[in-house]
Amino acid sequence: MSNLTKQLEEQHYLGKAIQSLRAENKMSIHELANQTGISVSYLAHLESGVRKNPSYTVLQLLAVGLGVSLSQLINVLSEQNQE
Repeated sequence: MSNLTKQLEEQHYLGKAIQSLRAENKMSIHELANQTGISVSYLAHLESGVRKNPSYTVLQLLAVGLGVSLSQLINVLSEQNQE
């Protein structure tokens, strides 16, 4: 696997984790935006991998909005990374 391919895959781990947790909670991206105060466009960019490396505060807001602890969110990221 080339470095570019690996880098592109890594950008999508957070997005896949957010989408997976939203699906488990039967939550739309708009509902998550309303619960967290994070804009729909920013969430969409995170999910698509356009945006990466969100701040600690954003990760905390996502965890609360998705009904998981920050450590659970990180565990989901780790699981996505291993697939």
